Amino acid sequence: MTKNSLRIENLTKFFSKHLVLDNLNIQISSGEIYGFLGPNKAGKTTTIKIAAGLILPSSGDVIINGNSITSSPVNAKKNIALIPDHPFLYPYMTPMDYIFFIASAYKLEKSVFKRALEYFELLSITSDASEVIESLSLGTIQKLVFIGAFIINPSILLIDEPMVGLDPVSARIIKDELKNMARNGTIVFVSTHILEMATSICTRIGIIHKGSLRAEGTIKELVKSTKTKNLEETLIKLTDESDYFDSSTEI
Repeated sequence: MTKNSLRIENLTKFFSKHLVLDNLNIQISSGEIYGFLGPNKAGKTTTIKIAAGLILPSSGDVIINGNSITSSPVNAKKNIALIPDHPFLYPYMTPMDYIFFIASAYKLEKSVFKRALEYFELLSITSDASEVIESLSLGTIQKLVFIGAFIINPSILLIDEPMVGLDPVSARIIKDELKNMARNGTIVFVSTHILEMATSICTRIGIIHKGSLRAEGTIKELVKSTKTKNLEETLIKLTDESDYFDSSTEI
């Protein structure tokens, strides 16, 4: 299994004078699915954007397989794929155009097209393959973005709110695929409000609130250390934000 690593080191971010991330430190190893949980505006999306090289930190760094996202961004980005919370795809592309675009950008082998078509079939979007993206539903676009990430087969997959718009069957298929990727060494770093997502696939959880990491560990460890009954109670206790979490068991 490939040895991958993601290190978030003393990460601090200000927007104007507003502190969004406060000396954040996280270390993730090969094969982990790390759930990043917290209320709205806790700093989750900002962390992922910095890790993906989309914005710069005020101080600190993210080290991806030994490469700094600030001083060696090209080498760092070669190891990652990003699924953002609001993906933008060129509206007049078709899904197959998008796959060709991804394959070209990442210089992938021709065999990825067969894999992409298999994912199209698995996620029931084969009939949409020749439609323009602007005509597709949010759920179909989300499936397509996942397929793009799957064919890249990245060392590190960064995901922000992954299950938006997905039906329960597709959500289950995608979660199974994420677990398969982790078994093969991929690091999956996922920000989510869906507690069922965290409890069903995450091997470790980090809870962020007001830019600071409040707790980290397995669900069992977190529940035990906070003397709560479940992850939802743990989150509420650590963040005092009872209205922000979705504990639904279905997507």
